[in-house]
Amino acid sequence: MIPLLLERGAKVQNLRVAAGLGRTDLMESFFYADGSLKPEAGRISWPFGRRPHAWSHDQQAIINNAFVYACMHGHIEAAELLLDKGAEINVIPDGFDYAGTGLHYAALNGHCAMVEYLLAHGADRTIKDTKVGSTPSGWANHGGQPELSDLLT
Repeated sequence: MIPLLLERGAKVQNLRVAAGLGRTDLMESFFYADGSLKPEAGRISWPFGRRPHAWSHDQQAIINNAFVYACMHGHIEAAELLLDKGAEINVIPDGFDYAGTGLHYAALNGHCAMVEYLLAHGADRTIKDTKVGSTPSGWANHGGQPELSDLLT
């Protein structure tokens, strides 16, 4: 469905959407040549109306948020680009109800290659999310990914 929408003119309006789609070509367009973010990169968004607290909308927060979108959808090249732009691999960024790291989301969604990539690049498998206090292994188990749960324990 996503390719069809894009083919018919849907716009990718910010960095997190481009990262979630794995569109590294578009992701690059949200950065100036010096590596800083353009205003078009967007802000951290809360999909449930009034957000629970104030968030930082600085460059680091926006890049970390986009990094999790890349991880949750299994887009290794997008995650790699964001790491090169300064994303912090073990941060739990603002903007998510169930707040976990990129490793949490990759594990939950069964993206084995992404989990392996993140582990190889220093992702910490012992970090617990801020809502239910679970590790990436627990998220994998909850998501019906027993092989990833075993890999992460």
